[in-house]
Amino acid sequence: MKKFHYVAEINLPSRSAYPLHVLKMCDTFSGLKYKVTLIIFNKKNNLNFKTIKRKYNLKNNFKIKYLYNSKKKYNFFDRCKLASYSVKEIDKNSIIISRSIITSLYLSYNKIENILEMHHVPQKITRFLFWIRNFIIQKKYLKFILIHKNLIKKLSLHNERKIVLDDAVDINDFKNVNEKIKFQCVYTGSLLKGKGVEIIEKLAEKNPKINFNIYGDKNELKSWNNELLLKKNIFFKSYADYFQIPKILKKHKILLMPYQEKVYGLGTNLELSKFMSPMKMFDYLAAGRIILASKLNIYSHILKNNYNAILVDPKNINLWNNKLRSILKNSIQFNNLKKNSIITASKNTWLIRSSKIIKFNKY
Repeated sequence: MKKFHYVAEINLPSRSAYPLHVLKMCDTFSGLKYKVTLIIFNKKNNLNFKTIKRKYNLKNNFKIKYLYNSKKKYNFFDRCKLASYSVKEIDKNSIIISRSIITSLYLSYNKIENILEMHHVPQKITRFLFWIRNFIIQKKYLKFILIHKNLIKKLSLHNERKIVLDDAVDINDFKNVNEKIKFQCVYTGSLLKGKGVEIIEKLAEKNPKINFNIYGDKNELKSWNNELLLKKNIFFKSYADYFQIPKILKKHKILLMPYQEKVYGLGTNLELSKFMSPMKMFDYLAAGRIILASKLNIYSHILKNNYNAILVDPKNINLWNNKLRSILKNSIQFNNLKKNSIITASKNTWLIRSSKIIKFNKY
């Protein structure tokens, strides 16, 4: 049986999109009849694979190997240990994808071909190691998957073997969910600065009779003032496991994606707006509801105004307000958007993404 190894600097369970991406990739390769092994930092002792499958809506089985028995804040030396552990566990004749720069470079140094998937610019020590790779590693051992074409220039990868692949969705997660619309507006995902809660707060003030449901990690609200929590028409539903997302989205008329011009991740000063391909965007598309989103160049190749979404200047709150009210007043006129969103999602599945990787790995 063909083998597939994936190395990721994650813990399970987790509430971020990073582990979901990794697990969906492993799940898809397993469905393609690969013998899949995922290598990570840590898996909670009492977390069995059956629970993981349910939480993340996985369809297939694969192995998970982990370096540590307890969760902690991992540093540079832990990442080096993961690299050393991975080299021992990996079959060099398999397809190898890594989301760990140190692991990928160490594999390449040991003349093991692998693909490094990058979603943002390296930081601190890993940035230096990434820069000196050209002096210590032969190019034939390292390929790249980039989440956005902007990373090519930022990382100076013009002459490298590379492929640009957006995030994706499993359309079947949504096809079999038959939920009727019960609520008005919803937002799912991170509550960090730049992800969109700023716009929702202002819309709630202007529309006290419209309810806004927000699903996310409440711990991320610590950076917000108390006024946000006191809005009577904003309802924080806390974090939802991924298997719940299709039902949640389909219960709502409008799916909000109000990214700001600057979007920050969990890392120190990790600004993502130039490189992101939001997994949430593909979930929204697959749900077949009306998407009201910020008009940003970063995903303009996916979201098209008045085709599969309604796009609005992230700085123009009055236009946001007008579009919101227009949709709620007469949503029937936007039925074509819902059909087109599903068509778009069907062209951006994990299966299509994985098939492209298999072809890319062969040359």
